[in-house]
Amino acid sequence: FPVTIAPPDLKAITEDWDLIKQKAGIVQGDNASKYDDKVESEIVLFSDILTDKNGNKLASTADAVIYKYNGDVGLVDYKSGNILSDYNTAMLMPYAASYGVKDSKLNHGFLELALRAIMIKEQNPDTKFSFIRIVKVDKYGQHEVFDADLGLYLNILEDFKMRSTLLTRWLSTSNSKRQCLS
Repeated sequence: FPVTIAPPDLKAITEDWDLIKQKAGIVQGDNASKYDDKVESEIVLFSDILTDKNGNKLASTADAVIYKYNGDVGLVDYKSGNILSDYNTAMLMPYAASYGVKDSKLNHGFLELALRAIMIKEQNPDTKFSFIRIVKVDKYGQHEVFDADLGLYLNILEDFKMRSTLLTRWLSTSNSKRQCLS
């Protein structure tokens, strides 16, 4: 991680880059071997399935995709700032209330990672994820790792998609048919 000039706020991060990689699950050493993980950063992901409300295909950028030596994949999203500032909120995500998921920055990040995982699986169906995580990095060199429960967020997305599809069908029916469906 070459840095020629590090702003004072980033100095701790550049000095602790090996620790950051370790916390993200990236295991590499000076003795390169076939057992080292391969890391790709800023990978642009596209979906042919996921679309917005206007039918536009979704795209996203993964901060890091780690190809483990055993064939598994890790997905990492780096966050700076105070991702936990609203974690103790009593508010639930409107579309995830039935799961008890709080409407917080951290949970929004996990939801983004679930979408990225779908995009990766869509293009590479045999992908197996060994971890999906957020690594919070602050300007003082403090690092905190949060692993996502992918199953939970995939269920939330599936429920949301099902409700959206039903709502779209309901809205496309005539008023008389709509009253019968209500």
